[in-house]
Amino acid sequence: MSSDFPTVRLNVSEGRSQLYWKTIRAFQDLHAHHLQDADWFLKAEDDTFVVVENLRYLLSQHDTEEPVYFGHRFRTLVGQGYMSGGAGYVLSREALRRFVQGFSTGRCVHFSSVEDMALGRCMETMGVKPGDSRDPNKRETLILLHRKTFSFPQKSGKQTWSYSYYKTKWLMDTSYSHSPSLQVSEGNDSDFSRHSY
Repeated sequence: MSSDFPTVRLNVSEGRSQLYWKTIRAFQDLHAHHLQDADWFLKAEDDTFVVVENLRYLLSQHDTEEPVYFGHRFRTLVGQGYMSGGAGYVLSREALRRFVQGFSTGRCVHFSSVEDMALGRCMETMGVKPGDSRDPNKRETLILLHRKTFSFPQKSGKQTWSYSYYKTKWLMDTSYSHSPSLQVSEGNDSDFSRHSY
């Protein structure tokens, strides 16, 4: 690792099972040291591509003092749904405040290694609403796709990503110049099969 790249040691063990702890500690650190340095706080994985200008465009229409977060919304496991960690998600300043407050008051706890779902449950508990990050034509802008799904949509037109909150339109049919993030993985169609809830 280059010593020129800014990093923060969070004192969390390595491994996928530690991802939610990493997210909790990272957001706690951001809250403690950088809350006033930014309006929005992005969590993305190393295989996520972010077009910052497009993300700014999406967020410019929203108030960072509202308890809201944006991402590719899933409909399962949490009443209001939750944002996929794979495509990345963005917390408003107020959402970050409430997330950290949830852990400091004990209203939120680390109960699962499935980071995005567990964070979504905390957001729901703390009154943070999932924002609709689709464009005016109802096309997804924070996109989570497996490479095969991206390349070869079903001819039947049926939605293959059954966790998605909204019925998605195919990227190849609805290319959108303001898409802020895209995750295209080479792995299994779903990481959910490897986790227990």
